[in-house]
Amino acid sequence: MKKIILVLLSSMTLLACSTVPKDMNIDAETDSKVNLSGYKTFAWLGDSVIVYDEIGRWENPGFDADTEARFNIDKELRAKGFTENSHNPDMYITFVAGIDMDNIEMKTNDETQLESLENVPKGALVVAIFDANNGQSIWTGVAEGDLQNNIATAKAKERLNIAVSEMFKKMKI
Repeated sequence: MKKIILVLLSSMTLLACSTVPKDMNIDAETDSKVNLSGYKTFAWLGDSVIVYDEIGRWENPGFDADTEARFNIDKELRAKGFTENSHNPDMYITFVAGIDMDNIEMKTNDETQLESLENVPKGALVVAIFDANNGQSIWTGVAEGDLQNNIATAKAKERLNIAVSEMFKKMKI
């Protein structure tokens, strides 16, 4: 399990409108040796991880990113025809999210056209699916983007929904 979390953490840098916002990058990859149509059931692999934000700089009070991410992932899996089976699943699902509140990027000032370094907090969500029989990774989705300052809970939910939805659009069955 620790190995899985380390692999997922090494893939990151998100939190997430009917179109993908310009600040988001979303990708997904299926193991080339795997035929996902052979999988029918899933179970959640332990507790998923979202970095704790002790001073509330990126997660509004009342917005539970863990619950929302799991809800959206579950919805997308079911839309693809998978069913949850915690006793004998074909695959295991997990996710991890992280933030970098101190990310610095070069930005161009619109008025002066001069570049300067600015703090642009980033976040990422990684969803991973593993074969239940052999533990091998069979699909991974990654969404990353700028974290929004003072974002309303409804907008945060919308961005997260877009991120997960777009990830799973890339899942070919």
